[in-house]
This record gives sequence, C-alpha cells and structure tokens, in this order.
Amino acid sequence: MKKIITTVGTSLLTNYLEKNSDIKSYYNAIKDKSYSKYNEEIKRVKRIKDKLIKFVEQENSCAELTSITKLQEKYGEIEVYLIATDTIESVIVCEILNGDLKKILKEKKITIFFDNNYIIEKLRVDLKANFEKGIDNLIDKLFNIIEKKDGVYTKDSVIFNITGGYKGIIPYFSAIAQIFNYEIVYTFEDKESELIFIKPLPIEIDRGLLELYYPYLDNLELIKDEREKELKKLGLYNDNKITPLGKIVLKTVKKTPLAKDVFGHFIEYKVYEYFIEKYFKQNFIDECLDFEYQKVGHGVPLGKSLTDIDIMLENNQDIVWVEVKPISYLIDKFNREKLITQIRDKQLAKWNESKFKDKSLKKYMLVVYLYNKDVLSLVTEEIRNKFQELFGELDFDLCYFEIKLTKSDKREQTITSSTYQTLMKDLQIKTLKRITNV
Repeated sequence: MKKIITTVGTSLLTNYLEKNSDIKSYYNAIKDKSYSKYNEEIKRVKRIKDKLIKFVEQENSCAELTSITKLQEKYGEIEVYLIATDTIESVIVCEILNGDLKKILKEKKITIFFDNNYIIEKLRVDLKANFEKGIDNLIDKLFNIIEKKDGVYTKDSVIFNITGGYKGIIPYFSAIAQIFNYEIVYTFEDKESELIFIKPLPIEIDRGLLELYYPYLDNLELIKDEREKELKKLGLYNDNKITPLGKIVLKTVKKTPLAKDVFGHFIEYKVYEYFIEKYFKQNFIDECLDFEYQKVGHGVPLGKSLTDIDIMLENNQDIVWVEVKPISYLIDKFNREKLITQIRDKQLAKWNESKFKDKSLKKYMLVVYLYNKDVLSLVTEEIRNKFQELFGELDFDLCYFEIKLTKSDKREQTITSSTYQTLMKDLQIKTLKRITNV
C-alpha cells in the first residue's frame, strides 16, 4: 500500500473565502498564529470548522484533497499522512480531513493518519529561527514515517505530496526523495489538472562523503579545527550544531546500511585483490592472520539460498572468513545490530547447512575502513566485547585500515571518486591493524 506523505496548507480556507465572507474576521484573527494558541481561539476555530465541514465536500474545495483523490484513483488503496505546519489554520484543515470527512475517504479506500504528533512544532515563517527549528522537527517526523525495523520503506511504497504547505520545505523533501528514490507529486486545484510527478534523478549520492563525516555528525565533540571548517563548507554543521542537511545525512547513515552499493563493493573487492596479490605487510600476516592460504574466494555463497561470505581464504580443509564493512557498522547501533544479526543468523548459524560444513573454520576477521583514525575512539571495549562474545571459542580479529586522502583530493573531487583513485594507485590497505591495539 502506498504511503502518501502530504503537506497541508490553507487552500481550503482561502478557497472558501473567495466565495464567502462570513468567517473572514475569524480567519484574520487566527491567521499565522501558532498552534499553541489553538485553545485560546477555540470559539473562532469552531465557527470556522462549522462552515468548512460542508464546503470541503464540494469539488475542488482544496488542493490537498484534490491530489489525494487523484492518487487514490491511480494507485487504489492508499494511506495518507497529513503534515501540519505550526499554525492554527493548517491544523484546522487537517482536522477536517481527519474528522467528518474521514469516513467518506475511508469508503474511497483512503486511510487518513493525523494527530497532534503530525503538527510540526516551530514550522512557521514568522521568524527564521522558528522556521529552522521547524525544518529540523519536520525531518524527524518524515524519517519517523518512512522508517521501519530494518531500514526505510522502499521507493515503491512512499510518495511525497507537496501540493500544499510552505514552499520553503520543498528542498528538504527533494533531498530525502533523491536519497531514497521516492517520487514527489503535486497538482493544481481544478479537477482537470493532472498529477505532476517528479521522479528522482538516476544518480548516486556520495557515499564516501557520508562515511567520512557521519561519525562527527553523530559525535559533535569530535568536531574541531579543519573538520569543523569542512563540515561548515558542506552546509552540514553551523553554530555548534548540525544543520537540517546534516541531520538528513546523519539519519541516512543511521537507517540505511552503506556497504551494499557500488562504493562498498569496490572497497570489498580491493581488500580481495590485496589477499590475491599478497600485498599485506608481513607483521599483519604474522600477528593477525597467521594463516597460510592457497586459495582466495570473493562473494562466496555458503550454499543454495544461503548468504555470501565477502572473502574466503582456504588451505585444504581449513578456511578463514573475512567480512569487510565501513566503520559505521561498529559505531552506529542500528548498523551494528544488523551486522551482528547477519553474522550470527545468516553465517555462523548456517554452518551445518553450508557446503563447507566438512571443513574447519579457523578464524573470522572483521575488517572495517575509515578516513580518520580519531573515530576509532568511538569503538569502545563494550563494542569489541559484543563481537568477541558472538564468536565464542572461534578465533576472531577486528582490524581496520585508513583511507588517506589529500586536501586536494577532497577539494577538487567527490570523496568517493577520490577514494577510487587513491586505492587504485596506492597500496594503502597493506597497513591493516588490530583495533584492540589502538
């Protein structure tokens, strides 16, 4: 079922006032007032609602209802989440759509969701400070709707309907829609207007940039000196706090694992190449790996309908499994729990079903990559112990390597393309180290 996230403006009120003047004084009295004044204005609110309840059932009474109805005609049964600004008039429109009209809409296979939690505090245009805080709250609410237990809803499940509401919020809807491949839709109020869809561009966001800056956005105490200048330049951090754009970046990492894309596969393949070519320094071979292998496999399936192992090292009957992940899989709870579940339930628990069950699993290595060693301070002893407990008596090592980019790399190119070029020409991964030695 499609989730239609719909911003709600005041077109129902303004359309009514174009034809009627009986509530004009009431409307002028509540116009642009914060929702916090709702109860103080309850008499005026009731008079306005009494008039609008009858008017809303007329054709083209408001842009939001027109667009919702057309979306239902296109997709069948839909869920509509109404997003109100922090104004009495926006809340009035939402309450009408969610009130007497709710039963009529339900019969048309339109389920409305609205309560006080969908009123975005401070989302007003009276003061810049209010609007900025309101945008921050709006982003929280949007992610709250699109999130599910294992990430976010897919591109086929969510549509952003921006027909109503403030136009200043559109860039933030657009940014989130581009990241998760959601469609944006709007329409005009008249019956003949078609739905206008804006599809996300077929481009990838710079995942390397997310990996580089995510740890700092989630741990502001690490933001100092050059790092602060970089984050400010990117518009992710200012005035000792993350910006709305920074919050989108942060929530993107925290709710969507980053390794399963072209960037993650490239890093994984480079580690595989190092094992093939035996580029690793001898101290890593002696201290961490301690395994003479004859065969190296990449993306090795455990068996039919079972998961893959990133890198598998074999020596006759003995094997070593190597998993390659970004540092966010250790320092972020959501990503960490997904990784632990993957290792426990899809790898270790499937050993007896795998085609390697007659061999001996000698070691499991988790290799993480990062851009700045200062974030290693976030890998606590508690986190290391969680992984150690996962493997019990099985030999386990937690290792890392640092991707070193020059200032010119970061200034002239995207982080991802710089990473590609750096790892193609330099033997950086040869310096794998144990995290426990940091």
